[in-house]
Amino acid sequence: MAILKNNLIVLKGRLKKDGMTFYQRGETTVLRSSTSEQPHRRTRKQFEARQRIANCMGLWKAMTMNTTPVLAGGKSSYGRFCTLMRKLPVTYLTKDERKRGAKLLLPGMPVSDGMLPDIEYWLGEVEGLPALLTSLRLKEGARSMASSLYGRGAELKRDEQLCLYRLVQTAKVENGKLTPRLNVNVEVLDYDSCQREQPFTDIELRDVDGRLALWAMCWATI
Repeated sequence: MAILKNNLIVLKGRLKKDGMTFYQRGETTVLRSSTSEQPHRRTRKQFEARQRIANCMGLWKAMTMNTTPVLAGGKSSYGRFCTLMRKLPVTYLTKDERKRGAKLLLPGMPVSDGMLPDIEYWLGEVEGLPALLTSLRLKEGARSMASSLYGRGAELKRDEQLCLYRLVQTAKVENGKLTPRLNVNVEVLDYDSCQREQPFTDIELRDVDGRLALWAMCWATI
């Protein structure tokens, strides 16, 4: 609060504005910087907690650019995501790297969580080439992939869908500095798209020992 007295501005208390502090010392008005170059003092646990929160915010933002992840069991999907991320290691990035949008992919990062049965998946081979094998059972004797996945005797109901997350770690040089980036792409498999011979881009659905496997066709041409 400023008071006009004898054609002078007299300050009561202090006024902080745009990084500057004004205050009255006797009959003198003092102007100084209100910012500090000293590092914020914190314990190791506080530092790790802030790094973990920053990691979660960055990864969540990358995922929500193309879809809305569903993680049940908490106050919100994001809250549940942060809870599950506590099981994973903390990644450390500088303040400057985070300002540039740096993000690091973490193995085991959750993209969904809920009451439905889990679908297990692991890397394997199909025709000597890498493939993503799953625990999703295919109906025996079905005439098509759609009928082996959906309908009576199959694992999925007609109104259910699967989301395939593709997370790719990249790096970009900006102003002479290398910045790790995370690209997230999501494709949906439902009954209608399963009718197509190739529902996913560059990925073929295969039957491996009665279970669904995702075989990347592009690997076969490398």
